[in-house]
Amino acid sequence: MARLGAVVVVFLAAALAAEGILDPVDFLALQAVRRSLDDMPGSAFFDAWDFTADPCGFPGVYCDGNRYLSLAANRLTGNVDSVLPRLTRLNYLDLSMNQLQGPIPASVFTLPLSVLQLQRNFFSGLLQPTSDVTIPVVDLSYNRFWGPLSPLLAGIGQLYLNNNRFTGDVPSRLVQELVGTGGLQLLYLQHNFLTGIEISPSSSLPSGVSLCLMYNCMVPPVYAPCPIKAGTQNTRPADQCPEWRG
Repeated sequence: MARLGAVVVVFLAAALAAEGILDPVDFLALQAVRRSLDDMPGSAFFDAWDFTADPCGFPGVYCDGNRYLSLAANRLTGNVDSVLPRLTRLNYLDLSMNQLQGPIPASVFTLPLSVLQLQRNFFSGLLQPTSDVTIPVVDLSYNRFWGPLSPLLAGIGQLYLNNNRFTGDVPSRLVQELVGTGGLQLLYLQHNFLTGIEISPSSSLPSGVSLCLMYNCMVPPVYAPCPIKAGTQNTRPADQCPEWRG
C-alpha cells in the first residue's frame, strides 16, 4: 500500500462513550464522506471503513469532544458538493492536497468553522456565498475557481485565494476591511487574472496586515511584500489579459 499522508478525523461522540458509539448525525456524515470520495490507484485508505463495525475504530477516526475532520494529502478523488452541507458539526475542515474536483456549495461558508482548508485540489466554479462569511481562516489557493470575487468574503480573517482564475476588480469592501479597522489581516490574490483594486498608491498597510497582488492583469498600486513562491513578476503578460488595457 502506498504511503499515505497525515490523516486525522475527529467527530463528536455525543453518545455512550463506554460503547464508543457515534451520534447518528456523525455516523451519517461519515457515510456521506465515504460515498463521495474514492482512493486513487495504490491507496487503500478507505478499505477499513466497514460500517457494520464501530466507526470509532476506523483508521483515522477518533471519537472525541472536538469536531475536526482532516483528510489532507491522502490521494483522494471525487466531488464534495453533496457531502459538505452535511458536515454541520465541524469546527475544522481540511481536505487539502488531494485531487478533489467540482464546485463547492455556498452552504460550506455557513458552517461553524474556525478553519477551512481546501487548497491544492481541482475545485472549480464560482464562489457565491449567500451571506457574510465569518470563518477566521479560509484557504482556497491552488485550485481552478473563476469569476469575480464576492464582497461577502470580507469578514474572513485570513483569506488565501491565490493561484486561481479570478477576474474583475477586487471588491472595495475587501479593501476597506484590509486597510481600515476590519478583521481581514491577510489577503493573498497573487496569480489570478484580476484587473483592478481601489487603493491609493500612497496608502500604507496597517502593521500585521499582509496583501499580495503579484502576477495579475494589473500593476499593483501599492508595494506589499509577497511570499517567495509568488515570484518576481508584478504583472501577467498582456496576451494573457485580453480584457486588460494596462
